[in-house]
Amino acid sequence: MVDASILVGQESAEVISRVRVLDFDGVAILSSDPSDNVTMLKVTDGEVSEDDTAEIKGTAMLTIQLDAESESLVPQGGGDPLSPVAEVMVSVSVGARDPGTGLEDLEKQGLYEIRKTTISEEGSGLTITLELEDKHKKLQRARFYRPRNIAKGTNYGDAIINLMVSVIPESEINITPTTHTTPLLSWDIEDDRLVALGEMLSSIGYTLRFDGDGGAQVHPDTDATDDPLWSFIQGSGTKIETISGFAKATKVKRTLGDDETYNGVIALGEAVGDNKPRIKAEAWDTNPDSLTYFDPTKPDESRYGPVPFFYSSPFITTAAQAESAARSRLPKVAGVVERVEVTTLLNARVHCGDVVQIERARVGSHGTFIVESVIKSLRANTMTVTLRERRIFA
Repeated sequence: MVDASILVGQESAEVISRVRVLDFDGVAILSSDPSDNVTMLKVTDGEVSEDDTAEIKGTAMLTIQLDAESESLVPQGGGDPLSPVAEVMVSVSVGARDPGTGLEDLEKQGLYEIRKTTISEEGSGLTITLELEDKHKKLQRARFYRPRNIAKGTNYGDAIINLMVSVIPESEINITPTTHTTPLLSWDIEDDRLVALGEMLSSIGYTLRFDGDGGAQVHPDTDATDDPLWSFIQGSGTKIETISGFAKATKVKRTLGDDETYNGVIALGEAVGDNKPRIKAEAWDTNPDSLTYFDPTKPDESRYGPVPFFYSSPFITTAAQAESAARSRLPKVAGVVERVEVTTLLNARVHCGDVVQIERARVGSHGTFIVESVIKSLRANTMTVTLRERRIFA
């Protein structure tokens, strides 16, 4: 593989993309790559987006220019390959071509379904715009059409796989093992499968994302204390240093807010029996140097006082699970919210959940952050990365 440095920091690098429309067996039937020897797609513009705050985390938009030979791609019916109900998936890769050697390096961004197809005619020009969504959409669309139950004591990993595999049997599901078990879980007709999955994932501190091949990655939430994969560090002028070279930041925006400032989490589950209290666990900001410090064993020593965030879930059935839920949420809700948005040169390998170190003295931003969303262009050498950190200011 070509060194990652060609992906970022070279303004002269040519941004490239590959778009393939695949049949259900994963075989390309349309492609922007001539070497695939199938009907060509002339992709003139587009972007791919990841957003951990959205229900559908992975989306993309493509503009395809048609000519006399490719006008037949305009959908006439539901079975045509660019129709929203066609049995196809769209694979999108983004990367760069080394200006010196001509070598290419591409990173798969996602495997998407077509959500909307728009055909536009203007003068002699004809274009198709595709709006794409990843497999979160497939899970969301598959509402329960019969009542669904999962037995008490089922391992959460098995329960999560159980709800996913019938809808996306073609996808590899990679899940971090857990010892947590479920209560009796029940869903009625019309209930949203994606919401049900989200509740289970949240109760054990896990996140679902889909990788570039459409595989499901189900793992514990990223913590900002994890080792950073990338670093944006103040250099000379407007340069930001990264681990793979230098990138000029055209814009850095930092936002602070106190509307979601807490210094503790109280996680509540189900009662373990009749006439018994609900399962409960607490996690607090017990750093004595923090302005939001509060230790429930020494309440008189806190100036800020207790400001707890309450998290309640019927999926919490053990004390250990409640403790895990409280601990995993504390870094997300403690302290003043700081968000940083960076517009910089393209690095196709940056994804949601990556831990990033940033040192930007002029806007007062220092520390480690988690990538919350990223938008990458398929044509311009640019991307916008939104970073989010829950910080306890000392």
